[in-house]
Amino acid sequence: MGIKTSDINQSAEFFMLSGVNCTNESVVSEIRYDPLYPYALNSNERWLMFKCLIGTLIIVCNLTVVISSGLIIKKGQQPKSTYLLLGNVSLADTMIGIFMIFVGILGTSMRSDQLCIFRLGMIICSAKVSIFSVCLLAIDRYIYILHGLYYQKWFNTTRVRIGIICIWIIGKF
Repeated sequence: MGIKTSDINQSAEFFMLSGVNCTNESVVSEIRYDPLYPYALNSNERWLMFKCLIGTLIIVCNLTVVISSGLIIKKGQQPKSTYLLLGNVSLADTMIGIFMIFVGILGTSMRSDQLCIFRLGMIICSAKVSIFSVCLLAIDRYIYILHGLYYQKWFNTTRVRIGIICIWIIGKF
């Protein structure tokens, strides 16, 4: 009568040993004591921590751009339309970071179809607004570089603000 693999696994679990996993009649080749084993995070907790960390990083980086764009516009730097669009892209990306943290925190505790649809919708809408804003910013830069004489006529702050409002409306559908 030999030692069962289930007995070895239970003993390793009791003594907080990592590196021990016996299946069938395998031989344990390495046993080491891990003092942090009781405090180790499972995969769901690691994923939650990763989402919150990345979401916080996204928020901090993009809020920096939003604030700096606002200060540049307030200072009167030209062209204002470019800084409006740049701030809009950063604001949409900031919302992606906020919803990433929201999904990470509520994703583990509450599960329902309606909440899932809401979370996916908010992330997708923010991503669409971000993509559309980048496209409008590319058009803005294209006209500024190639058609500089007509830029002030075609792109003024009123038209850009209307474009940003249209982007947010289209992004929500």
